[in-house]
Amino acid sequence: MIPEQMQILRESCIDDIALKLLPNILSAIETRSERTQMPISFQAALLDQVCNAVIATDVEGKIIYWNRFAHTLFQWTAEEVIGKHIYNVIMAKDIPQLAEAILVNRDQATVWQGSFVTKRKDDTQFVADITHAVIRDVDGLKGFLSVCVDTTDRRRSEVALKQSAANLKAIFNSSLQAVVMIDWDYQIQAFNKTANDWALKIYHKNLNEYNSINDFLIADEIYDFHRAFNAAIKGKSLKIEKLFKGIKGDSYWFEINYCPVLDDARQVIGVCQVALNIDQQKKAIDELAKSEERFRSLVQNSSDIITVLEADGSIRYVSPSVKLILGYQPEELVGKNVFDYIHPQDQSNAKSEFAERLKQPGVVGLTEIRLHHGSGKWIDVEVAVNNLLQEASTKGVVVNCRDISERKQAEIVLKQQTIREQALHRFTRMMRSYLDLETICAIAAQEITLILQVERVEIQQYLPYEQVWLIVAEYPQQTGQLNSLGVQVPDVDYEISTKLKQLQVVKIQNTDNKDTEASQINLRYQGAWLLVPLHFQQHLWGSLSLCNGIEEWQQSQVELVSAIADQLAIAIQQAQLYQQSSAINADLESQVQERTAQLEQKIEELEQLNILKDDFLSTVSHELRTPLSNMKMAIQMLKIAPTSERRQRYLEILESECARETELINDLLDLQRLEVASYSISLDKINLLEWIPTIVTPFYSRIQQHQQNLKVDLSPDLPIIVSDRTSLGRIISELLHNACKYTPPGDQIVFNVSYTANYSSKTVEQSNLIIFTISNQVEIPASELPRIFDKFYRVPNADPWKQGGTGLGLALVQKLIEQMEGTIQVESSGGWTTFMVQIPHRPSEHLRSANPRMLT
Repeated sequence: MIPEQMQILRESCIDDIALKLLPNILSAIETRSERTQMPISFQAALLDQVCNAVIATDVEGKIIYWNRFAHTLFQWTAEEVIGKHIYNVIMAKDIPQLAEAILVNRDQATVWQGSFVTKRKDDTQFVADITHAVIRDVDGLKGFLSVCVDTTDRRRSEVALKQSAANLKAIFNSSLQAVVMIDWDYQIQAFNKTANDWALKIYHKNLNEYNSINDFLIADEIYDFHRAFNAAIKGKSLKIEKLFKGIKGDSYWFEINYCPVLDDARQVIGVCQVALNIDQQKKAIDELAKSEERFRSLVQNSSDIITVLEADGSIRYVSPSVKLILGYQPEELVGKNVFDYIHPQDQSNAKSEFAERLKQPGVVGLTEIRLHHGSGKWIDVEVAVNNLLQEASTKGVVVNCRDISERKQAEIVLKQQTIREQALHRFTRMMRSYLDLETICAIAAQEITLILQVERVEIQQYLPYEQVWLIVAEYPQQTGQLNSLGVQVPDVDYEISTKLKQLQVVKIQNTDNKDTEASQINLRYQGAWLLVPLHFQQHLWGSLSLCNGIEEWQQSQVELVSAIADQLAIAIQQAQLYQQSSAINADLESQVQERTAQLEQKIEELEQLNILKDDFLSTVSHELRTPLSNMKMAIQMLKIAPTSERRQRYLEILESECARETELINDLLDLQRLEVASYSISLDKINLLEWIPTIVTPFYSRIQQHQQNLKVDLSPDLPIIVSDRTSLGRIISELLHNACKYTPPGDQIVFNVSYTANYSSKTVEQSNLIIFTISNQVEIPASELPRIFDKFYRVPNADPWKQGGTGLGLALVQKLIEQMEGTIQVESSGGWTTFMVQIPHRPSEHLRSANPRMLT
């Protein structure tokens, strides 16, 4: 066997078994006689054990052997490729240069190795390492042996490894920390750019691989280096801070880490020295020390606790006042986390507030929390948090704590007092709303349980003639047992009963000891009991009993229960008085209710009148002020009017507004006189057929001006009536004025006067009526009708002529008609609005007897 061939196969084969078989295979190829003696099938079986593609060709490059792995790698079977040229089968492109080189050098024992692009049967391509070896025997060149290996995955791994190495090298050289690798002999194995830069700055020398690190150390640095180096060689990591002095006198502070470097067997093979320049940190520490000194001088005698916290809540500094307020020495708290001293119920809010302050530098936040005192109790404090982490002089979160325990205690006492007063007020109102004794006792037991948060409430009535205590109410009701309602407890001469009869409050701290006295008054439940007498006017009615579990009764609770008992006693007394009065007179209740209802109605009426008065005064002031404002303006304009026409115009405005003011005042006076019944009446005989035209005539010119139509219909049987001519004329004029004012152009106004007589009626008032009806073609919204007789009220947007008015006309009409004992009604529908006035017609003799006034 040729040694070169054996070496090629040894390098190409990855299977040791196949490698051991190859010498025999090649020997069979070289020696024709041996090849003829060995069966061909046995040789093929041996070559199939090789784990790489093995291909044999003749001198012309035609394939004469193709093993099993070649089939796997190139997808061709041996039958498909035997006899074909190797380049046409596996090469992705022609390589004539290689073929020519092989042919030229075939007389030499030459081996060719290289990477080529090969292809499979399905035309997919890959890179393979191919080794060509010449096969010779004694007769000369016999062919070539090719071994192919797929190197696609290996090449990818190599590329990735190179990239990873490049990345690590870039990171290594980009680090701000100086890194130096040193072996056992103090020789430098590797260093980064930062380390070399610092070596130049301090020693003015470049670092070189395999140079001794001792060449860069001065005398006062050697001891510290060797101490740290020896510790790292022994497998220990060590961190030190060291001040290095440069050749030019400059100095630099470094934090240096010495770490052992281990091989795959976890054996120390050297030391890695990592140095970080900490000049800025050292300067900051010095400045912080100065700042802390100034800060300490300011807060040394402060009455508040001043604390400086780190961002994680750990305490860096606390003022001496913490001893006075919280009972701790300052050194006990430094380094501890402040949240460990906050009440568990306040920690969540405190952490949220602290996190919020960290987001807002310089913004002070106030909150109230409870802090743990050295004695074990909790102290209420007001906390102001200011984030000064960005301040160079502080670099922390400053917390100011002020003791507010006394204030909180006062607030708690005030709050409890307020709650008690509210509860008592609520209980009093509830008790006063009932008059039934059984209901009062049942509701009182339930409400007292809820107000005082006690376990049980019982109300007992003392019956002196029967010598028993009767349970009339209990809460909560017993479950699964017979309740105690109606149970009679005999009244015997014992201490509890005696104190209650003397109107004393009895406190029993615990009935668990089977107290005989307690059992005698039916205190069958364990716990602390409070018995308060129910009395009024020194007369004992019964007792109020409360069970408060195992807690002792505080004085404030006793005072509240006593106040509740007084109100309950009053309610019971009221209920008894009510029952007694009901028994004496059965219908007294209805009378009281009726009087109460009347009183409430009167109160409501008075309240309504008060509201009306306020509205009236508000409206009157506005209406009186409006003409005065216009008059004032007209007077001012008169002073500066440039022409006589302008002055005449302002005089007319002034005269009109004076008339308007006078009319308004007269209307108000008339209304006031009508309401207090001081309006004078002058009764005259009136011939309606002759008198009404004199009232209507002044309106014709206005109706023509507005292009309206007025129809007057007077019943021919109208009698001569006796009435107040002025009032009746004012009623008709005001109604006609309103009709003209609100009727659009072209529409109609109808005025009708009629007389009705009912001779079958027993009274004159019911028999004879004069009916005045005034209708106009305009409709008032139904929602506005109830208010048209209110003072100063005008239907919105209903005045097409924009004449305005005081809004008192219909109010005066209504009052005048009421004074004349008549009625007025209004209807509005179908585009028409109708006012109907009914005035009773009385003969003169009836008027004289009813109201002896002069008739003219």
